[in-house]
Amino acid sequence: MTENITKENIKSFGSSSVLLLPGNYPVTVSMMKATNIKFNSIASSCIVKEKSYLIIEENGSAYISLDVKSVSIMLITAWANNWKYYVGNSVKSDLKDMEYELNKDGNVYHIKFPILDPSADGVYVQMCAMRKTMNAYLAIDYSSIKEKVGMKSLSEDTESTESSLKETSTGANATIEKSNTKIIDGKIVLGTLEKKLAPGTYTVPIKLMNATDIETPSMASDCVPCAAILVISDDGKAELKTRVLEVVIGKASDVATEWKVFQSNSPSGTTLDATIIESRQYTNSAGQTNEVPSEISFIIPPEAQSMNGVFVNMFIGLMGFNSSAFIHIDYEKAVVGDLVYKGDFHIEQFGEYDVFVTVSVNGKGLISNVDVTADNFDGSYINTNKRKMKTAINGMVKNYVGLSAKATKAISEVRYAKGARYSSEAIKISILRALNLEEEEEEIEVPASPIEEGEYTVEIEYFTDVVKHSLVQYKINTADLHVDSNGKIRLSTFIINGTKTEPLYIKKFNGYYENNDIVQGKLKEDMEVEMDDTRFRDKYFAKGTKIVKKITFPLEGDYALIYYTNMNIYVPVMNNLDGEQDGVLYDHGCFDIDCFIKIYWNTLKNKATL
Repeated sequence: MTENITKENIKSFGSSSVLLLPGNYPVTVSMMKATNIKFNSIASSCIVKEKSYLIIEENGSAYISLDVKSVSIMLITAWANNWKYYVGNSVKSDLKDMEYELNKDGNVYHIKFPILDPSADGVYVQMCAMRKTMNAYLAIDYSSIKEKVGMKSLSEDTESTESSLKETSTGANATIEKSNTKIIDGKIVLGTLEKKLAPGTYTVPIKLMNATDIETPSMASDCVPCAAILVISDDGKAELKTRVLEVVIGKASDVATEWKVFQSNSPSGTTLDATIIESRQYTNSAGQTNEVPSEISFIIPPEAQSMNGVFVNMFIGLMGFNSSAFIHIDYEKAVVGDLVYKGDFHIEQFGEYDVFVTVSVNGKGLISNVDVTADNFDGSYINTNKRKMKTAINGMVKNYVGLSAKATKAISEVRYAKGARYSSEAIKISILRALNLEEEEEEIEVPASPIEEGEYTVEIEYFTDVVKHSLVQYKINTADLHVDSNGKIRLSTFIINGTKTEPLYIKKFNGYYENNDIVQGKLKEDMEVEMDDTRFRDKYFAKGTKIVKKITFPLEGDYALIYYTNMNIYVPVMNNLDGEQDGVLYDHGCFDIDCFIKIYWNTLKNKATL
């Protein structure tokens, strides 16, 4: 192609006027939405990008020739057929059939169509897939072609030489980088607030946002951790290194691959591949095992350096589509070393105190250290609470190190220190608050149909209102259910009294709410209560006072997650309380209080099968 180069046989392509001679060129073709050509089509994965070519004939005619494959959309796989192209620059123009080739199964695997308007950046097309006719836009990235004549306008009087053929987009980008990168006093300027960063390595908070609304988290926000490494080099380049995590959408899980970075300040135009630093074997929710990136890096494009992040595109295989997104980079919080977050929690059970945590997060988004302190102890159990807090710190903190700072479930599931449940729970909640995470509530479905007659076990929580105290031995305890021939249910559970964890005493089970209606229902007393003796006594708890050992009562109303009851409780450390406080009427530490039973219906087991 270096012979007989004249102005007459050079042809211009695209809005950027890429100059090309007759020949066959590998080119990047992407399938975009016909309604908004800046965004990927849901069927974009059907394009085989490594087998897409621009063919320019000697007479100036140009064609796109490319391979296509089946597309998977939410676990449904199909081939597209009946490919057509629009002769104009809209889907309102006439349609013509493409040339195509079939594979052995009779599916279209190769298509070819003419470039009727070389100045356009793509062609509108139509195809049929999954019994549906759909339009799309095949965007043609002419600047991805390496052997360009040059990036100059045809109107310029430029000699066509051997050296002009060797001019590549790399050289042009170098000029762009120079003209768009802002450096002040040896520091690169990044972000809308113009954060100045000297050469070095920093940890920065990041998050994946929607490409169309960068204030809204992306559907694939789990793809990246909460922090990454930002490297500023002496020549003014800014490089981001981030781990790539599993993304879960619905019941499907996979890891994003084929990461690309848009080289502008919008999710369109030229892209460059991210560098894969490390990869791993991963099995997705469909049982498919593939090599996926564990960590990637890329240069922050000069044109994007004035924004708080960069637009990217990745392929999520199991979901069957490419997705554009915006990696938000909080340049203002860039630090040398680890990011630091603080949280706290106030404990009210049996004397009160405050818990404070400092959580350190490294550039891989992992918790590197947790520091816990407690202060403002008050009440009758100050020394006991201090000991329990020390037990919780020694038993829990080390188990948080190494967890992802986004992993709400993993953080919530760290085991409590034995004998220090409330202090352990306070540490966990403080860490979640520090990392701006909300503890995930397990989704529990109530039975959709009547439970068959029989004897069952089920896991429950049983706790008091206002200040949460557990009335059963463990946070989650096993109770018995008896279902009679009419489908009526009675629940039986043992009650704890005077333990180190819960130093309180249940004097009376006042009953359960009619139809499980805590607002309008009356307390009903057709229940069975087993009482017991206790050795405990004090000024307000006379010798011989009985305590509740076990209760059995009906579960009224529709199947529910929570059932409402009421108890009379005595808390020795609160015996100085008398009269009404916070809506509760105290009699020297003795009071009536609503209590809630939470039933984990998913744990229901028939005793006959155990």
